[in-house]
Amino acid sequence: MSIRGYFEDLKQERERKQRRENMHKVLYGIMIGAAIGGAAGILFAPKSGKETRQEISGKVKETAALAKEKIQDTVEDVKEKVEDLKEKKNIIVDKIGETAAEVKGSLSEAREDLSTAQRDLKKGAEDIWKTTKA
Repeated sequence: MSIRGYFEDLKQERERKQRRENMHKVLYGIMIGAAIGGAAGILFAPKSGKETRQEISGKVKETAALAKEKIQDTVEDVKEKVEDLKEKKNIIVDKIGETAAEVKGSLSEAREDLSTAQRDLKKGAEDIWKTTKA
């Protein structure tokens, strides 16, 4: 994966995350609206106080259970994203290590070539010096 591809993946991931967050906000809004609507309906219904309180208690428990479930889903999503990011980080670190090793090898070869060229130049200079003295 190229660095450009990596950044494109990051951008797509952010966009997916934003869409997911927006979806969660809408769902939470619907849950809150349903809870308020349900509570208002119960409060204005022609029932006894005891029945009304029991119904409100039941709705509150339902909403709390639903909220707990949504929070658990969100936590699981975050854990998955953290694992994905760890994997991507490891891939990038490996790629950087490979690239560094390649650069190091290329530099080593260049250094050897330079040493060989330097020896050849020195030998050539010595040969010229010997030729001019003779």
